[in-house]
Amino acid sequence: MERVQSMFSNAYGSPAGHLVERATSSNLESEDWSVIMELCDTINAYGDGTKDAVKAIKKRSAGHKSPKQASLILSVVEACIKNCGELFYNAVITKEFCSDVLMKIIQPKNNPSQALQDRVLGMIKTLAEDTRASHSGLKQVYMELQEKGITFPDIKASGFQNPGSKSDTKQEKHKHHVRNQPLATAGSVPYYTGGVINPSPQQIAKVRKDLGVVLGNVRVFSDMLTHLNPLNCDDPDLKLLHELNRTCKAMQQRIVELMEQIGNEEITMEILAVNDDLNNVFLRYERFEKFRANYSESQPAEVNDLIDL
Repeated sequence: MERVQSMFSNAYGSPAGHLVERATSSNLESEDWSVIMELCDTINAYGDGTKDAVKAIKKRSAGHKSPKQASLILSVVEACIKNCGELFYNAVITKEFCSDVLMKIIQPKNNPSQALQDRVLGMIKTLAEDTRASHSGLKQVYMELQEKGITFPDIKASGFQNPGSKSDTKQEKHKHHVRNQPLATAGSVPYYTGGVINPSPQQIAKVRKDLGVVLGNVRVFSDMLTHLNPLNCDDPDLKLLHELNRTCKAMQQRIVELMEQIGNEEITMEILAVNDDLNNVFLRYERFEKFRANYSESQPAEVNDLIDL
């Protein structure tokens, strides 16, 4: 028992572990793709990324509280398989990972739904039938389960659901809500000309109103990046993201020019805060596009049939 506690101690203390904790939080209603994308980037960014992520995933699997949280864990595993290279892939196809994560999720005591069982068994089957896993511990588990009479779902016809796919009603409602938010154009934030000024109360009110316009676009942009699955986006969503990125870039140029002209420390601090929000959402959008590009360009042919994120 002490060994198990030691193994899991501070599992969320590493950069990758902390993101696993966030991406599989019981407070989430559905996948937060911005966090999952950040997790994949983080795993790839340092040598112990895979080890730290796997440690955190095992801890979360051991203590998950609901089928919803189990589904989030699987979404994280699937995304990392597709985007974190051979090191993560090799960690997943071990007997230990299969037992401590995948099979643990569908233990009878957890009362897993049929859809959840199909998703786990389908993942095991897909990985086991990959030629790279022919001598793996996971392949051994797969064969043992077959010998016990466990029926595996047909991968293409089973209940495999893309996390955050088009049939996800909650995400569709959210996307509909976001699409119908009034978006401001760059022209909504006027140019400010002239030298450094000490603004009057009326001018301060006008500046704050303009900053509110910028923040409105940032919120819509951020919401879309949080809820959209980067590997399963409709063209209208991608076009809207592109337009938001272009518009927010133009707005940023204007508020930076404004910051150089305002001789009021309080307003300058507010402008800096908005500029930080813009830079953060630009970073998330860059990660979103990189995630999509890496997936389409670098996936080996052998894993094309993995659960389609």
